[in-house]
Amino acid sequence: DRGKAEDNPESRLMQNIEGTIAEYEREKIKERSRRGRIAKAKAGKWVGTNRPLYGFRREGQGGEARILIDESKAETVRRIFNLYIGKSDGQPTSPDAIAQTFTAEGVPTPGGGRGWYGNYIRALLSHRGYIGEFPYSGMTIYLPDVAIIDQETFEEAQKRKQKNIERSKRNCKREYLLGSHILCVCGGSMGGIGETTESG
Repeated sequence: DRGKAEDNPESRLMQNIEGTIAEYEREKIKERSRRGRIAKAKAGKWVGTNRPLYGFRREGQGGEARILIDESKAETVRRIFNLYIGKSDGQPTSPDAIAQTFTAEGVPTPGGGRGWYGNYIRALLSHRGYIGEFPYSGMTIYLPDVAIIDQETFEEAQKRKQKNIERSKRNCKREYLLGSHILCVCGGSMGGIGETTESG
C-alpha cells in the first residue's frame, strides 16, 4: 500500500523488514496448521493433506475433511487383493499380470493414465489404509469403518509378498551391498547389473 518503493537505503531497509515479517507470518501459519492436524490425528480423525488413497474419496474441507469409501474404486481394490492371493479360483496372480488384465479390460486407472503398472499394484497391496490404518507424523489413525479389505485377506497378501521377495533373493546370482537397505516403493529390494571389463 506504500506505492512504488524509492531507491534509497531507508526504503530497502523497510522492504527487508516487511519481507522478514511476512516470512515469519507464513511460518506461524504453517505451525498452527501442523498443530491442528496433529490434534486431529490424536483425536482419531483422518488428516487429509493430500489426495486420498485409491479406493477412497474426500468429503469436506479443512478441519472438517473426512475420508469415505469410493465403492466403484473399492471394488477394484478388492479384486486386486483377491486375484493376488488366489481367493477367487485358487490361482494367485502376479501384479504384472493383474496390471495387464486391467489394462486390457479398460479398468480406469488411478491417475487417469493409459494403463495399469505392476509396481503401482505392488505398492497398493502394501498400504495399511485398506484395513483402516492411516499413518501420520509417527502416529497411526485407526478408522475401521472405512476398511476396504478384511485383516485376513491383507495379511495373506503380505505373506505372499514376503515369499516372493525371499524367492527373489534365493534366485539372485550376485549379492549387492545396498540390496537389503534400499527398497523400491513396492517393497522389493534394489538390484543391479554386473559387468566385467577387460584389463590392459
